[in-house]
Amino acid sequence: MDDEQTADRPASAGGQRARPRPQRSNSTIGCMALCAMALAGYWYIQLPSVPTPVTAAVVPTETVATTTPQGIRATGTVVAASEVEVRCLAKGRLASIRFAVGDVVADGAIVAEVDPTEEEREVHRFVAQSLLSDAALAQSQQNLIIAQQEQEVGQRSAQAVLASSESRARDAHKRSAALEKLLVQKLVSRLEASTAHELALQADADLEGARTGIAALVGKKLALSNHRQAILIAETQAQSDRVA
Repeated sequence: MDDEQTADRPASAGGQRARPRPQRSNSTIGCMALCAMALAGYWYIQLPSVPTPVTAAVVPTETVATTTPQGIRATGTVVAASEVEVRCLAKGRLASIRFAVGDVVADGAIVAEVDPTEEEREVHRFVAQSLLSDAALAQSQQNLIIAQQEQEVGQRSAQAVLASSESRARDAHKRSAALEKLLVQKLVSRLEASTAHELALQADADLEGARTGIAALVGKKLALSNHRQAILIAETQAQSDRVA
């Protein structure tokens, strides 16, 4: 149809007929479009890309020893296979720490130092307590010595008083009995006989008092036993304070 329209066109000046205009086919146009798209894509790829800002995280690294002289350097987190809880036998404020986390600590090395102020205060307190215990022990021993001396003196005195009272009581009863016989025979007065009888009764009272004194020595012996028990307690306390 295009050829027919071209043939009907009038001739140009000079009597020559105009040439028909060459026509492009659809395939040619498609090839050109593909080439243009390819060039545009190549041009887009060659454009410098704009970098996207990112935040880099600092990851700790650890050099892991191997059996070979060379080390393996890698990124990651090193986790211990086991954990050990370290407890201090002494209490107080830390004065210094000699190692940091991750350091190698030799056996027997001092890891940290504790402020000795509190421990020194405790030592002074124990020393004072020990001195007090020693003083209490010495006082208990002195009290025991005094109690033993008093018990010995009291026992000798009570024995002497008892012997004297028994002798006076015997003599008083003998005299009273003798005067009673003489009174019956009217050889003595009733006053003399009555006085001898009263003296015999007084001698009996003195004898009973002497016997009571002897019984009181049992209480003193019990006091001696208490003093000995106090000494044992004081010795135990003193020994405990020295060990502490």
